Amino acid sequence: MTNWHTPYRRMQLKVVAFVLGLGIVIQIVKFIGLLIRKLIGLGAVGAAAVVGGVVLLVLVVSLLRRVFRKRRPEEPPLLSVPAFYLGPQPLSPYGAPMTDLSLVHLALTRQTIGVLMLENRAQSPVLLIADGVRVRFRPMSSSHAGPHHAGRYWEAPAIILAHPSLLRREPATTETGYWADTPAELEAYAEEVAAELGVRDAWPVVAEPFVQWVLEDDFPAGRPAFERVGVQMVDDVVPYELMKLRLLNASHQALAHWGRLLGMGYAHEAAADPQIAAWTRAFLAREARPRLAAVPGIDLDEYVDTLFERFTNAAIADTLARLAFFAPSGMPKFVLPTVRANLGAGGPIRLGTAMCAAWSLGVLGTDERGGAIPVVDDLRPFARAQEDGEATGFIGNAQIFGDLADDERFRSVYAEELAALRAQGARARLRALVAEG
Repeated sequence: MTNWHTPYRRMQLKVVAFVLGLGIVIQIVKFIGLLIRKLIGLGAVGAAAVVGGVVLLVLVVSLLRRVFRKRRPEEPPLLSVPAFYLGPQPLSPYGAPMTDLSLVHLALTRQTIGVLMLENRAQSPVLLIADGVRVRFRPMSSSHAGPHHAGRYWEAPAIILAHPSLLRREPATTETGYWADTPAELEAYAEEVAAELGVRDAWPVVAEPFVQWVLEDDFPAGRPAFERVGVQMVDDVVPYELMKLRLLNASHQALAHWGRLLGMGYAHEAAADPQIAAWTRAFLAREARPRLAAVPGIDLDEYVDTLFERFTNAAIADTLARLAFFAPSGMPKFVLPTVRANLGAGGPIRLGTAMCAAWSLGVLGTDERGGAIPVVDDLRPFARAQEDGEATGFIGNAQIFGDLADDERFRSVYAEELAALRAQGARARLRALVAEG
């Protein structure tokens, strides 16, 4: 296939365009000369009539263009500065990743943060408009975006890295998503770093105290002594990966789906809730941990306790909107493998299945108090189909659930938990599930 983007091809196209343009100009000049000669032959009255007719035609065409022209909203001027977008991928209306977001330009106005993609390997360029700390995704060209993307918007929380002096953002609420440090807070962090470390950092990064770094000890040409700086060197890293996915990440999903139904906005709020915490621990103990192999050097009871210490850290201010955003890609990796393993082993599946039911209700966008749930994974068509009476409307999404909807036991338990959740409410159902033992 010819690459029309090479410099040589671009030069060829410019030459061809110049020649064609010159030819058109010559023809226009000839036509004007012929028209002038005709007008002279018609006399003064005839020439005036022809000129008046042409002017009238131009005015009519201009008027019609004004009448039928689609008004485009004026966009404010943007000031572009280099930045990185670290938010999750936006999803199509069908739950699939819409595009590849990597290096971006951050464009700032007084009230709007606009992010323009520089690179997209998947589909079309996307214009991102960030209002506060949330991002709206819109295909720039409907011809590139496809018929189901044209004219549609998706919202997602985002982490946009730029120098803090460029950002004017308020602390996030449950509606906006992320907590954004104010300039005053950043200055306080900088002063703390300078006092403790003697280093002047204008943009310090604040992190939680937990650290775990596990490496598989398989280096064909030798390695540095990583263990001297706290790295855990192991023969097989898979058990550690599964521990993290099936315990930590699965707990995040539990906090998100139950917490959002109860009107919460942050992970630490959900983790500190007695019913949610008890339910999450029950899920880990009854369904997740029995399907895990032993993890050398790790006490899983202690690991779970550590998780809740981290989850209840209010300083992290992790939002349930962010955690729930990863559900379409996360649930098939964090929770559903546990459900599948228990189905195969004849183990319990009720708690994991109940989490799926809670997720489906949260996708509808309203909590049990009538408040709005920020929905960024647009699975609402599946959730609405479920609300309309289609038993497998939500779990029938094969991209997420695979063939689970065909499993009679899973389908039956899901229907029971969905009905119980609707009848009892989230909090009462949490208590009942924990009490069932």
